[in-house]
Amino acid sequence: MPLSSTSLSSIELVKPEIENTIHQAEKSLERFQENRDSGDDLQNCLDYLNQLRGIYVLVEVPGCVLLCQESVNLANEVPVGASDDKNTLLTNLSNAIFILRRYTEYFCQYKIDYPELLLPIINELRVARKSKPYPESHFFDLTPNQDFDATKLLDEADQKKLEDFAHHAKRFRHMYQVGLLDLIRENNTEISLRLLNRASRGCVRLCYGEAMAEFWSLVAILTEVCLSESLSINDPRKRLFMRIEKHLREMALLGETVAEKSVPDAIRKELLYLIALSGSKSERIQNLLAGFNVTPFGFTELDLQRESRRLFGPGADVLKSLSSALQEELIQ
Repeated sequence: MPLSSTSLSSIELVKPEIENTIHQAEKSLERFQENRDSGDDLQNCLDYLNQLRGIYVLVEVPGCVLLCQESVNLANEVPVGASDDKNTLLTNLSNAIFILRRYTEYFCQYKIDYPELLLPIINELRVARKSKPYPESHFFDLTPNQDFDATKLLDEADQKKLEDFAHHAKRFRHMYQVGLLDLIRENNTEISLRLLNRASRGCVRLCYGEAMAEFWSLVAILTEVCLSESLSINDPRKRLFMRIEKHLREMALLGETVAEKSVPDAIRKELLYLIALSGSKSERIQNLLAGFNVTPFGFTELDLQRESRRLFGPGADVLKSLSSALQEELIQ
């Protein structure tokens, strides 16, 4: 999202301090890697990362705040005298500090802030210390309208109650599993998503009039926009569809009482985030987002992919060195 003029001026004001602190953190980490008995260097690195976190809090850059915090958490997993089995942690920590430098360059140059771009490296740090990764919707704030009924946005045919719950639940689960398996294997994604869409629409009819119907409505709409807007099916999204299957398994094993349950807010938030991220302009999607009080993002998945290429491309210092080298060659 574009930075406010106040936020941008604050960032530019402290940019030299940020760059110097990042430099000191890098040097401290390098010295520790050369001499792993040097507890002072490891502690200095931690102190500099905490300083950076404080600066980013002041200038309101949430992605960098979280990246600093996760870097500190990871550094605390590295003991003085660390053996080679900690090399992966140290490499991840070094990468995180480098990304802090890159992101500072990025938002000062392009005057935009997308904390979502930092989630992959943040999650790498969490996975390295065996913590659960954050969902893609981590930076998305949602206060949904509890009175809104998403099932009313589906086609009329999807709003007809199905009988024989046990039979149909097993049938839809099998259909969903076939689609999910091919989706995970990346075998014909379009057909896989169509199977998930048919299964989830069937589940809406099966649970119609109960709390679970809204959940399956959101799943159906998400699979719809995955197809229409060509949303990529990355690993976090595969895991999301796997989590969704667990609710269908409950329906098949436990029966009709499951339809009365409400799914956790976290999974509803993730579904709505991805639907909004698709950038779909269809009337159904616009009505859905308005119904749940979701303000249009102003960016889409394609925008994030473009900005990611900018962020993880050559740094300004690399480009400056290349430019100087080219100028010298031209002069000669």
